Amino acid sequence: MSRVELKNAIFGYSKKSVHVLQQKWDEDKTMLERQLKDKDQVIEKMQQEILSYRKKELLISESILEAKDMARDIVLSAEKSAEKLKNETVEKLNQQVAEHEVVMQRLHALKHDMITQEKGLKHELMDVLAKYMTHLESVDMSEFASHAQMMKSVEQTQQELVQNAKNISKKVVVLPTRQQSIQEADMPIYTFK
Repeated sequence: MSRVELKNAIFGYSKKSVHVLQQKWDEDKTMLERQLKDKDQVIEKMQQEILSYRKKELLISESILEAKDMARDIVLSAEKSAEKLKNETVEKLNQQVAEHEVVMQRLHALKHDMITQEKGLKHELMDVLAKYMTHLESVDMSEFASHAQMMKSVEQTQQELVQNAKNISKKVVVLPTRQQSIQEADMPIYTFK
């Protein structure tokens, strides 16, 4: 035991020591009240910050939800636009294929007509050539000696006919445009002069 405690145990407490002790307790009490007040202020400030953070959290949550809704709307709009574009493209391609098939049918019909016309012209040419050959064979050769000019003319005509027969496949053919029908197309006409 300390000396102060022993003295106090034997003689009791003095007024002065009680007063000092009470003053010390009052100071401690004041200090603790001040600390408590400071802690209350800190707690209140923290509660205000928590409230502020909760408001911010709510705003952020709302912004995120709004952004998700906008993103979903954008995706839906893009999907609709892509589907529309795809359908338009498919429709346009189908239309072009159908137009191409019509043009190809016209070209095949035109080709068939040209082949038929070429065969007919070749047949006519061969008939004319045969007539000339028959005529030449039936003509008396003595008459040819006197008619040298006539012979030259017949020979020249035969050469032109043969040359025209060779050139039939080399003729330029004008095909009708898309707007023209097959009936409106100018078919090439072969003349042999």
